[in-house]
Amino acid sequence: MKYLIASLVLLISSCTPSFAQDRVQKITMTKTYFCSSHEFVTNDLEENFGESRKGWAITVTNELIELFINEETGRWTILFSHPNKLTCGLVGGDEGFVFDINNPSDNK
Repeated sequence: MKYLIASLVLLISSCTPSFAQDRVQKITMTKTYFCSSHEFVTNDLEENFGESRKGWAITVTNELIELFINEETGRWTILFSHPNKLTCGLVGGDEGFVFDINNPSDNK
């Protein structure tokens, strides 16, 4: 779990990996995100999809990354909140995310 959030922080903040440059490629991708206020987005996830926040991290540029999960269905969403107060859904899935709050060592 903590490794997932840490990986996302590195990805979002565009940090340069510290391994051999011949194995790393820089690419630019353009994607449209739907964004709104943090309150609106998180309330929508909780009320309409049964997701609640299970993890979060702050990037070096003060961006908030959050992981929301519905423990019953496995549905999950990763949110990105910019310091300009907009929150956007980065990625999500309808199933396949297992989060065991009683046994954190199984959260891989």
